[in-house]
Amino acid sequence: MLSRLLDDGVLTCPVCRGPTDDGLRNAPLELDSVYAETVAGEVLQGQLRCSACGTRYPVIDGVACVFSDTRAWLRREERAVMGRSDLHPALAGFLSEAWGESEDPSWRRQLLSVYGRRLPGMMPTGPAESVMARLQEEGDGALDAARGRLVSADDLVLDAGCGVGVGSLALVEKGARVVAFDQDFTALRLLGRLLRDGVVEVPTWGAGGADFGVQQAVLEDRAAVGRVALVAGDVLDPPFAGGVFDGVVAMNLLDNVAEPVMAVRQLHGMVRKGGRLLVASPFDWAERATARGARLGDGLRLSDGATDPVPVLHALLEGRLLDVAPEVACEVTQAADVPWVLVRHDRSAHVFVTHVVEAVRAGGIPSTNGAPSDRFAATSP
Repeated sequence: MLSRLLDDGVLTCPVCRGPTDDGLRNAPLELDSVYAETVAGEVLQGQLRCSACGTRYPVIDGVACVFSDTRAWLRREERAVMGRSDLHPALAGFLSEAWGESEDPSWRRQLLSVYGRRLPGMMPTGPAESVMARLQEEGDGALDAARGRLVSADDLVLDAGCGVGVGSLALVEKGARVVAFDQDFTALRLLGRLLRDGVVEVPTWGAGGADFGVQQAVLEDRAAVGRVALVAGDVLDPPFAGGVFDGVVAMNLLDNVAEPVMAVRQLHGMVRKGGRLLVASPFDWAERATARGARLGDGLRLSDGATDPVPVLHALLEGRLLDVAPEVACEVTQAADVPWVLVRHDRSAHVFVTHVVEAVRAGGIPSTNGAPSDRFAATSP
């Protein structure tokens, strides 16, 4: 799948990428070196290179790591990237106890546990999942229907902020080819192992949050192996050409980025004219992720001054906020509030109400005139 992205010019250098008067300047990435391959012939370890500036980007454990400053990202992700990946989860868990609960890698283990509970083959482990089952089924049903409306056979879909890939695998089941895209290397590595081996050990946070156990996620449908590409990158500065995706999905991402408006602009720019967007957010803002001045409904409000972020998101997508997003133009086709349940451990669960918006990108060639930033993803003509 990564090779096909390169052949089709989907992956582009974020250093060179930027707007021009008539679209988007792209510098496609090409395969520079291969050091190890999977049994299926996919790149496991290697390097990509920009065809224009020569900047190199690593492929690590099947994950293409493409940031405008990849070295800075690698320094932040040092433990995840350089950490041993061959340790048994029980031993890795024991070693992780050297760090506090809020420190890396203990924090990463909690993240994998919370989101990994929804991977294929995982079984409920405690009363929290039993009590929340009805709400989970309601939310899952609504999202499954939305994905069905998004995808046609063999569509290329970007799953932005994919985490461990629960949504990416669901999109593959609908017939899509998926680019699983996230900043977190730990989550992408786990998804990569599941795709390659068909099974992966997932930490489960149990016993009231005191201890971790281990479960196996099992991927029985091996067709997904060649239909998912793993890319680590920044949604605010993405390494993709404009207008190359048939669909773009961003589930619960907007309230986890520093610039939600820029995220919407980039998502819009990466989908083709007539393509579909599926954007959801519970708007559970946190200062660590988004400053108040950048939040929808807080820093950015409509003329009536209301603080609800939902109408602001709709106005953004529909092209009614020309002063901050002049190139965005979509038709919102459906919208709904949907329960989203995250089980933390056996006796703890959080219930969010996430707002799900389905939209179709309007036709026409977007203009860069008046754009307040040069990082947005305009679609090439």
